[in-house]
Amino acid sequence: MRFRDQLHHEVPRTTVYTWHKHFRNGRRSSEVLEIQQPPLTTDQLDGFQIKIIKEVATMFCDRRPETDDLSLILRAVIETGQLMPSKLARYISCVQNVTDRTASRYIENFACTDSSYAAAQQFYGRSVLQFLAPRERQFLMAVDWTDFDSCNQTTLVAALILNNRQALPVCFKTVSKNLPKMITKRDVLTQLSLLITAAGIHRIDQCVIVADREFATEAFLALLRELGLSYIIRFKSNCYVTSTDGKSRSASDWYRSRPSTKQPFADPTGDYPINTTLVVQNARWTKKLLIAVDQIIVHKEEGMKDIWSLICSNPNWTADDVLFGYSRRWGIEYHFRNTKSVRYGRDFEQHRVNSNLQRDRMWLIANIASIATISLGKARNDLAQPSFRKRETYSVFRKGLDTGMFLHSFPPVQRQLILETWSRTLQDLRSHFSGAPMT
Repeated sequence: MRFRDQLHHEVPRTTVYTWHKHFRNGRRSSEVLEIQQPPLTTDQLDGFQIKIIKEVATMFCDRRPETDDLSLILRAVIETGQLMPSKLARYISCVQNVTDRTASRYIENFACTDSSYAAAQQFYGRSVLQFLAPRERQFLMAVDWTDFDSCNQTTLVAALILNNRQALPVCFKTVSKNLPKMITKRDVLTQLSLLITAAGIHRIDQCVIVADREFATEAFLALLRELGLSYIIRFKSNCYVTSTDGKSRSASDWYRSRPSTKQPFADPTGDYPINTTLVVQNARWTKKLLIAVDQIIVHKEEGMKDIWSLICSNPNWTADDVLFGYSRRWGIEYHFRNTKSVRYGRDFEQHRVNSNLQRDRMWLIANIASIATISLGKARNDLAQPSFRKRETYSVFRKGLDTGMFLHSFPPVQRQLILETWSRTLQDLRSHFSGAPMT
């Protein structure tokens, strides 16, 4: 009998873990949690972990042969913390007892054709909307580019903003940097609208597109109106805004000359104070084109480098709602860091490929692995000792990343408790990681 199996036999059947949760009022309440099953052996724990990962693959992939390959790839991604195909193949070869070349075929054969990849991505996008998007409220969808300079590639990602400030891509497309970007924007947003319609749960106007200054163009706004999508888009502060009374100024000049505080603009009477918001209803945007927009909001707070000049499509939204919606856009930047960074994430930026399809296939694997990693981090958070810091040092993704890589080194009962909590978290994803509502 191995030493780790001896430890399992030494643990009594009624092993109980007790810890404290720290509340803001300074009090502590003790909670007692215990494992739901008798203590498992190491082999049983390994099987339990494989079963959980296979459940994740089944949730976001509907084809049986591809599900088996995907579960094996996800296991390699979670336990190695990498997205490099060579490192994943090395792990699979050790687990399956095959050669490296045979192991690499597991990755190469997953959604290897255009038709199989399109079907896999559509099922994944519908599943994300069904499991995570709020049913009866508007939800935020951030749109942004991320570049891979070593391969001359760029990927446009439309990601659902979650309630824990993380983001989860719904649809994405990789193209060469030499192609016109407007074609890719139309393809991705059209695919997004089709996914929302195919899911059959949400209306098109429930999706609120949140984008940065690069997307503030006449063609992009026309595309959003054509598809029926709501939007909050930031534009450059030197763009001109024309009010209903014919006054035309740049957004920065409006900010310096308006004294109102979160009210529709009035006559200028002095300098515009800090920590205030200017609302311009039924304005026209840019000096030459005079594009009609429903509402323009200009805002600045203490410590901000530049003002926020925002265009929104709904005149009934309050300034606080619009500012809250745009502030959540940063979740997509967190996702890019978690996926691409060698220090904080899975080192996807160093993966060099010449095929856009292969890049998208690895994006799909990375996104499904992110769901498993975030849910594992949430399970680890629920079982962690209380933190007396006002702000968490590590994100939920980082905790899940580290836990997945070193889960085999945990004590057996603690590992079993983490796996049981992880399984319960995945069974009710919506209650833990629902999309961030508009308000």
